[in-house]
Amino acid sequence: MRWAVSFVLLGWGWEMGWSQSHGNKPRYYGTCTTPLQEGSQPRRHMQRIKSLQIAFISEQMELLPEEAQTFWPIYNARDAELQKGRQAVRERLHRIESQRPYLSAEAYRDSVSGIYLQLWQREVEVRRSYHEQFKKVLPPEKLARFYLAEMRLLRRALEEGGERHPPE
Repeated sequence: MRWAVSFVLLGWGWEMGWSQSHGNKPRYYGTCTTPLQEGSQPRRHMQRIKSLQIAFISEQMELLPEEAQTFWPIYNARDAELQKGRQAVRERLHRIESQRPYLSAEAYRDSVSGIYLQLWQREVEVRRSYHEQFKKVLPPEKLARFYLAEMRLLRRALEEGGERHPPE
């Protein structure tokens, strides 16, 4: 479960792992590619994971109630903005993948690389912007704990993901 928690945090479950079991075409795992409908099994699962993620971060940060009241709305806004960018990337990658037969290897590489570089640049901008907001509402020690908690979630995802999906 901890593995899934960190994928929700990062929104990268669909890129973090794939297998070559279907010829040379990567088969992605980790997310549902269809919209999650209210009350659906995947949505309930994602909500549970999100709850566990929030509990983990809260515990790691040792947030006081008044700190939580100011921190979580900012965190949720940041998370929504990051997810929106990632969704746009998924859509762009899907379009590129549908055009794959018509692209040279170099054009395909450049298109995919360009999309990822733009995503990472945008994420840096978003994270910097929200870092400034976090600094206004959290003491330095708790902000550091927040970033360390996010890193721990990522590390767990990578460790547990490797255990569950060994290289083929």
